[in-house]
Order: sequence, then C-alpha cells, then structure tokens
Amino acid sequence: GERMNEEPKILASISGGKDSLAALITHIESGGRCDGAVYCRILFDDETSAEYPKHEDFLFNKCLPTLEREYGIKTTIAQQSYTYVERFNKVPQLFSGFLDFLSVVFPFIPSEITLLLTFGVVAVVFIGIIKAIRR
Repeated sequence: GERMNEEPKILASISGGKDSLAALITHIESGGRCDGAVYCRILFDDETSAEYPKHEDFLFNKCLPTLEREYGIKTTIAQQSYTYVERFNKVPQLFSGFLDFLSVVFPFIPSEITLLLTFGVVAVVFIGIIKAIRR
C-alpha cells in the first residue's frame, strides 16, 4: 500500500568519534540527505558504559545536541537490555558441549589447552564467515 511508495529513510550510524561525525557532516554539507542518526550504546555492566566517561559526556552533552540543533538530525540511542559481562559469562555455556567432546576425545590434553582450542575453532569459524560475506 502506501508504505511501499514512501521514500526509504537514510540513517547514519555514528559513534561520536571524529570519523563518523566528519563523514556525516561532510555528507550533509555537500547536499546529502540524512533522516536521522543511530548511536549504539554498549554497557559493560549494569552501571558502567563501555565508553570512556569523557566521551559519553561529549556525546550526550555536545555532539548529539549539536547535530540536532545545527543540522536537524535526531539521534536514536540503541541499547540492548543485556550487558557485555552478561554475554561474556555465557560463552562457556555455549561451548560446554564442545569442551566435553574434546575432553573425551583427547583426555590427555589439559583443560586450559582445550579451552584455547575451543576459542581457536571459534576464531576460524568467525574468519570463515567474514570471508564468505566479503565474496
């Protein structure tokens, strides 16, 4: 219906760093359109941002207000309900079956080496995915 005829929105992903801001401002000042920006906020734990406090202060008190005031760009802050620490603590659960498999097949390998092997396999899989995406 009507929604199919709407022009797609153009959104910019920004970190609040010099590169993303320079790219966005250059795009706008050279006549480009931007319907909004998205900043992905990551929390290390329940109380601590993964960003340096000075960067968060700059971002929320200078950068985002200036983008809205000077360029009319409102920024949506995307933030998951879970933290980095919560996800990191789940990694052993995700690979526990694989660790059990390795300990049965290679009972002579110390558990520390088995864990390193698991992370090595994860890295190889990740690299394979990246290579497949780049094709």
